Formats: sequence, C-alpha cells, structure tokens
Amino acid sequence: MSPSSPSAAAAAAAAAASSSTTRRHRWNMFKSIVNGAKKLAIGDDANGAKPAADELFPKVNPEVDGEDCLRDCEACPTHYPKSFKIDEDDNLYGQIKGWSTHVLVATGKADWVRDVADEKGSVMQAIERAEKPSNGKLMLSASNIPTPHHTSDYSEPTTVLLLPALTVIENVTPASAPALITQYISKSAPLIRKELERHLRPLGLYRDLDDERPGGVGIYFISHVGGHKYSANVMIYRRPDAFGLDGTDGADQSAPVQRKDPTRDGEGGDLGAAQCIWLARVWPEDCEGIVKFEVLRGKVRKPERQLRGGFDRSRGLMSW
Repeated sequence: MSPSSPSAAAAAAAAAASSSTTRRHRWNMFKSIVNGAKKLAIGDDANGAKPAADELFPKVNPEVDGEDCLRDCEACPTHYPKSFKIDEDDNLYGQIKGWSTHVLVATGKADWVRDVADEKGSVMQAIERAEKPSNGKLMLSASNIPTPHHTSDYSEPTTVLLLPALTVIENVTPASAPALITQYISKSAPLIRKELERHLRPLGLYRDLDDERPGGVGIYFISHVGGHKYSANVMIYRRPDAFGLDGTDGADQSAPVQRKDPTRDGEGGDLGAAQCIWLARVWPEDCEGIVKFEVLRGKVRKPERQLRGGFDRSRGLMSW
C-alpha cells in the first residue's frame, strides 16, 4: 500500500485523531485535579482574615521546647561562600501572592532558565499558555524530580506533581530547549540539601529522588521562587501530623518519630498536605532546627526573620 493511497491517508488521520483525543483527555484530567485543589489547600472559605506571623504557625518557646530551640547548629560543617549576600532588612511575612495549586514538573536536572515557562515546547510553557484554572493562582516550578526514563531530555515523557494535593500525573510529554544554570541555585540549594539530608538520615527519614517509601522526607530542587535576595527559600509541605509529633514539646527528646503511611488515613483516601511553611533567608546552620521543628512538628523557629507565608488547612488559615 503506497503512502498516497486513500487507505493510508485514512489510517494516518485516525492515528492523529486518536493522539489528539488522548492529549485532550490527559489535559482535561489535569485541569479537573487542579480545579479541585483549592478546597484541599485552603478549605471552602477563602475569605478569612489574614493571620499574623505568630498566628499562622506556632512559634517555638524555649520554656516548652528547650533552650536550644532558637540556637543554630554550632558544629555545622557547611558554609555559604563569603560572596553570598542576601537582603536582611525587608519584612518578609505577608508579601507573597496567594496560590491555590503548586505544579512541579519533573525535569531530572537542577539548572533552568529564570522563567521556566519561556522554554519553547516544554510542559511548563504549555501549562503557562493554557486556559487558567478557575480555582485561583497556579504556581509553576520546574523540579529535579527524576523523569520516568531517568533522562533530562525534555522530549521524553515526564511526571507532574500537584501540591498540596500530592497528586502525581504521569506520562506528560514535553519538548524543550536547553536551560541555563541559575547562579544562586548553584550556590545555596545543594548546600541546604546537604545539611537537611545530614540531619534527616539519623532519623531514618531521608528519601532520595528514587526512594518512594512512605513516611519520609523528600528534598527537591525547584526553579526560581521568591527572589534571590532572600535566598535560600525553602517550602515545606507537611501531611497532617506527619510524624506523630505535632503538639509535642521539642525539649522531649524521647518522643518517637512515627513514619506513617500517608495512603492509609482511615477515611479511604490520601489527605494531601495540611501545611505549607515557606521560609527564606535559610542558611546551612538553620537546617538542624528546621528538621527538628518545622519538618517534624510544624512549629516555626524564626517567623520574624524567615517566614514568608503559607497555609494551615487544619485551622483554615493562610497568609494571603
């Protein structure tokens, strides 16, 4: 059968239509999940008054959490280079714009152009150009989450993670031009990851990029958020009472860390993230305290200096 025959043309048209239908189905599924994420993030009532920094998340208290709760790691072996300068004067809290859904696109690498939506033919660009979801602002980030084929080739199928729903969409196929390395990511992000990993490993909680065991902590690079002058930015998405320590005193070192299976909540579904704690001006010596309080207990050590905002679904609070 020659390529120009009517049968061949019909077969080609049918294949193209099928491919188009599949793409539309995947996109409609994606939009459906995104449109439902607002209730997961902030509940049904999005008009509540903005809480003060010390109301959004509980602040550590030396009388309750121990004298070391406000101390940085004195023996921290990791340091930023002397040339690393950030803004220490601006008021951080309450300055971020609200978001309903945070989309992380797996790229298998950690170097991107400043605005990842500018990468031609990429999933990021497709999401940016598509019709906006009806539930509010969508925050878009590229991530170093591994791609299904463990390659950074953007022509290969990739994965999208939706937060706070903690929902994974697989087999998304983008195409992209090479990205440029971001200066501050190369300086601060690997150092922060190194220190967070150092303090999570003894607790049995560290999960590398290919470790899908439940009940741990994954650390992912994402593209530019929040301004380099406030580096390093750290966004902590926490499941409800993720380690059985919410409400406990940091001074109680005997309290066991519980590695829960998030897919077994007793209600028939995954509840997603209950909190997002967005910190800035994070230095390596902060990481010990961040693991002990922000990650394990949902408490904030330095809201006046580091807290940019976030939400707490369990109390119906958000910073915007």
